[in-house]
Amino acid sequence: MQSFKAKYYTGVKPIGIEIEFNITETGIAFEYNQHINVWSFTKIIRDNHNDTKSIIIKYGNKHPFDYLEITDAATIYSIKNNHYDKFITKPISYKKTIGCLISFALISILSVIALYYYLMPIISEKIVKNIPKDMEKKMGILTINSLLTDKTKIDSNKSKILKSYFVELKFPNSDSVSLYYVNDTFVNAFAVPGGHIVVYRGIVEKMKTYEELAGLLGHEFTHLEKQHSLKNLSKNFTFNMLLSFTLGDLTGINAILLEQASLFNSLNYSREFETESDEEALRYLIERKINPEGILSLFSILENESKNSSNTIQFLSSHPLTENRIKNIQNKIAIKQTKHIDQPQLDSLFHEMIN
Repeated sequence: MQSFKAKYYTGVKPIGIEIEFNITETGIAFEYNQHINVWSFTKIIRDNHNDTKSIIIKYGNKHPFDYLEITDAATIYSIKNNHYDKFITKPISYKKTIGCLISFALISILSVIALYYYLMPIISEKIVKNIPKDMEKKMGILTINSLLTDKTKIDSNKSKILKSYFVELKFPNSDSVSLYYVNDTFVNAFAVPGGHIVVYRGIVEKMKTYEELAGLLGHEFTHLEKQHSLKNLSKNFTFNMLLSFTLGDLTGINAILLEQASLFNSLNYSREFETESDEEALRYLIERKINPEGILSLFSILENESKNSSNTIQFLSSHPLTENRIKNIQNKIAIKQTKHIDQPQLDSLFHEMIN
C-alpha cells in the first residue's frame, strides 16, 4: 500500500510531527505514539483553500481539530489526481455562480412581469367588483374636491347645459353622472370614479361639431362604466402590496397607500382601456345614429393641436393618442356601414355651450 508524507498536529498548541499515512477504502490511517489512528472519510473536513502548495485535512467535529498538513509535492499531485473529492472541496466557479444569479434575476423579472400583466388584472377585477357603491361615491367626491380646488372656475350654467347634452345622449344610468364644465384653457377632460366627468373649456373650444363632443363624452363615460381608473388603482396597489410583503417591507405600506391615492390625479389608462373606451364610444354613437366620424374628427383636432402647440395637451398626456387607436376606429367605421341622422337638440345644446 502506498504511503504519503504529512505533518500531524494535535492538541491546543500543536507542533507538527512528521508522519506517513495510508489511504484505505474508508479513510486514512497513520501511526502516532505507537497507536494507529484511523480517520474515516465521513468525519474528515476537506480542505477548501485550494492552495497549490499545501493541503490541510482536518478531522473531528469540535475544536481543537486534529489535522494533517501535506506539503510534499508528490503527495499533493497524487491526491489531486486520484483522491480529489475525498480530501478537497471543489472550488467555486464564479462564472457559474454569476450565470446562476443572472438566470435567477431573469426568472424573477419575468415572473414579476407575468404577475403584473396576467394575474394582477384578474385580482383587481375581483377587488373592484366587491367595492361598495357608497365607497366608490365617497372616493369620487374626495377626488373631485382635490382636483377642482378652485370652485370659481366651475361654470355652473354651462355645466347644466353639458349635463342636458349628456342626458340627451341617453347613456345608461346617465342621470347619476355629474358633469363639470371648467372655465379654463386646459385642453383636457377626464372621468372620476363615483360618476363624475370633468370637461375643460379648452377642449370644447377646439370642437366644431356636436358629434365631436358626443365622441368625447362617450369615451369618458366608458371609463366610468368599465371602472378603468379603479382597476388601475387596484392593480397597482395590489402589486405594490405583494412586493412589500415579499420583500418584508411592511413599513412601506403607508407610503404605498399615499402613492396610490395620488393615482387619480394622473388618471392614466392602459392601451387596452383606451381602445375599449374608443370602441364603446363608437358603439354609442352608432346606436344613437350620430355620425361616428365625430370621434375621428376629435382625434384629428387633438393630433393637430399637439403638433402646433409648444405645450403638451393634458388630454393626450392621460389619454395617449396612438396611430393604432386611430386606425382601429377608421377600420371599424368602414366595416359597419353606419347611417346617421341630424340631431337638432344636441346641435342646439352644443352651440349654446360654445357661445
